[in-house]
Amino acid sequence: MGVPLAQLVIGARTAASMQQGGPWEPSEWDAAVNNAVRAFWVDVTAINNTLAVTIATITITNTATPYVALPADFMNVLSVWERPGTASRRELRKSGDRSAYGQRTYRISGKLLYIDPLEASVDSYELDYNPLPTLLTASVDLDGELVQHREYFELHTAIAALTSEQSPTADIAPRFAVCQQRALAWAARQRSSEPSRPRDVRPRGGRGRLPGRWP
Repeated sequence: MGVPLAQLVIGARTAASMQQGGPWEPSEWDAAVNNAVRAFWVDVTAINNTLAVTIATITITNTATPYVALPADFMNVLSVWERPGTASRRELRKSGDRSAYGQRTYRISGKLLYIDPLEASVDSYELDYNPLPTLLTASVDLDGELVQHREYFELHTAIAALTSEQSPTADIAPRFAVCQQRALAWAARQRSSEPSRPRDVRPRGGRGRLPGRWP
C-alpha cells in the first residue's frame, strides 16, 4: 500500500517543526515532496541504473535533421543502438570517444539526440534510458515498494523548507544522511551482477539534491 502525498507533507512539516504556518503554500509543499522524489531517483539510479529502464525505438529519415527529440520522461541515457532487431545491431559510443573512430556515435544537446556523422545518420535506432519518476498528486500515491524510504522524502522536504527561511538544519541533516545511505544500499541490492553503466547524464545537481532547492 502506498503513501498519499498529503501524508508525506504532514511528515515533512512535522520533521521541520512547521505543523502550523511555515514558509510555503500547500502547492509549494507538494512541489518540494516531488523534488525529493526526483532526488531519490537521482541517487538510486546513480548506484543501479537498471532500476527503471524504458526502451524507445527511433528513426532518422533525413540527414538535414539528423536528430530526434528525447522522450518527455527522459532522465539519463543508458545506451544507444543502431539497427535494433537485426543481426547487425550495434551499440553506439558517445561522440568524442576515440575508440569509435570511423563509426557512428551519439550525442545529446539540450532535449535532442544527435547521431554523428550527420551525413550517415539515416537509420533506425534504439534508445535505452532511465525515465523521470512518476510525480505524486492527490490521486497518485508513493509506490508501495518505496514506503520503506518514506523518511527520505519527508526529511529532504523538511530540509528544503528550513533552508528556504534560513533556519538551521543540523538536527535533521544527519538523519537524512542515514536515510540516503539506506536508499543507496537498497539500490545496490537490486542490482544485477554486471549492470550497464550510464554513458551520459543530463545536468541534475549533486547527489541527494536538486538544483536551486537546498544546498
